[in-house]
Amino acid sequence: MLFETFTYEHLNDSQFLKEFQSLKVKEQFLKIELLDFNENPIQEIQGKCITGTLSIDGASSMRRTCSFSMLADEETYDITNIDNILSLNKKFKLYIGYTNSLSEYSHYGEKIWFPLGVFVMTTSSINNSANGGNISINGKDKMCLLNGEVGGTLPAPVVLHEKYVRNADGS
Repeated sequence: MLFETFTYEHLNDSQFLKEFQSLKVKEQFLKIELLDFNENPIQEIQGKCITGTLSIDGASSMRRTCSFSMLADEETYDITNIDNILSLNKKFKLYIGYTNSLSEYSHYGEKIWFPLGVFVMTTSSINNSANGGNISINGKDKMCLLNGEVGGTLPAPVVLHEKYVRNADGS
């Protein structure tokens, strides 16, 4: 699957951002870029944002958390696929996007995307309705991989640096 590469030139254009912010009506979208363990993109899912929150707390060790629901586009995600790769403990990049209705800035694209960060999926659910595929996800920043919240805990001391080898004779 090919992924679009974004340069985010619009983030450095203060005049565009000022005009864009002053728009009264904006159609809001979400994009999830599912990542492998090395944070390479696996799959991209786009859709209309139904609800969502993004919390940023600089005083907490868990600085960013997100919770959102979106109606997935059929072009970017097949919700009925049995090999669905949305699963817990998967990393994802989250983007929020808006329809670009400013004709003088059409060179920035049909949708304007803003990166929100990399998160680890803590809960997810997928529902199929008459309106389409509804995806709900809660995520936390990568700190949850270090504090045991997502990775789990070992119930007793475990030695991880030793290697046991079993010979062909069973010894």
